[in-house]
Amino acid sequence: LGERGAFELHRWLKQQVAVNRPYNAWVRDLLTASGNSGQHGPVNFYRALKSPEELTRAVSQAFLGIRLECAQCHHHPFERWSQDDFYGLAGFFSGLERKPLEAGRELVYHAGYREMKIPIFNRVVPAHVLDGPPLDLTSGDPRERLAQWLTEPSNPWFARLLANRLWKQFFSRGIVEPEDDLRSTNPATNEPLLAYLTEQVIESGFDVRAVTRQILASRTYQTSSIPNSTNRDDEQNFSRYYVKRLPAEVLLDAVSAVTGTSESFDGFPPGTRAIELWDNRLPSYFLEIFGRPARTSPCECG
Repeated sequence: LGERGAFELHRWLKQQVAVNRPYNAWVRDLLTASGNSGQHGPVNFYRALKSPEELTRAVSQAFLGIRLECAQCHHHPFERWSQDDFYGLAGFFSGLERKPLEAGRELVYHAGYREMKIPIFNRVVPAHVLDGPPLDLTSGDPRERLAQWLTEPSNPWFARLLANRLWKQFFSRGIVEPEDDLRSTNPATNEPLLAYLTEQVIESGFDVRAVTRQILASRTYQTSSIPNSTNRDDEQNFSRYYVKRLPAEVLLDAVSAVTGTSESFDGFPPGTRAIELWDNRLPSYFLEIFGRPARTSPCECG
């Protein structure tokens, strides 16, 4: 993205969290972003992902918990999704344009709906949301329709994925694992719990802090990480707290705090913490050794 684009996207995301903006509201803005990438942070989402196919894979996994990559070439082996579903979703991004501006910046906008074809068969697939009928997208930005459907409370995947991601954040294991693979052949270990948390996400108006507070106040979160005779072998039912490794940035900040010596980062003011860095390419022997994420995939496995 270049330094400016990465900084603007990071700053925008940080602001959404800082003011506790409803999750569905800022995801809607991200999906419909247009403008100068050097001035409008969320536009850079469309610079990192160039093709409609890349965007389809990333959006479906990051915001729906559906891994559609298999359906790009053939019917999904473990789900009901077909190539029609994949290219129907890709159609919302088919008219995106990127015009170069000065100093590594781009103007990103949607020029209008363009039909998508399945390459092998050269067959046109009308744009449609998952499990939805073909849509008339002859006017306006098609992404508006996609964002409206994706973030509304009635969407069966959006709130459920957020609930599962929040649980994974604090327990190191999702109720569904992997946390972004919500298929029927990968059921939750505790379906009533996930259903309840999904309801809380919706009833709170997608208030991430409110749901987080509820999780952290639970008896489950406050259980000991020291196993006993009844839960020693449990790895999925949350009868004890599962010890998890600290991320590279958090570990570096912890070492700095314990030793009373702050780490210095080129180009950043003294006292900057590792978790505040927006540039994942910044040289740091410690972060490289302990595995900072490459930020090339919506998957948290990085």
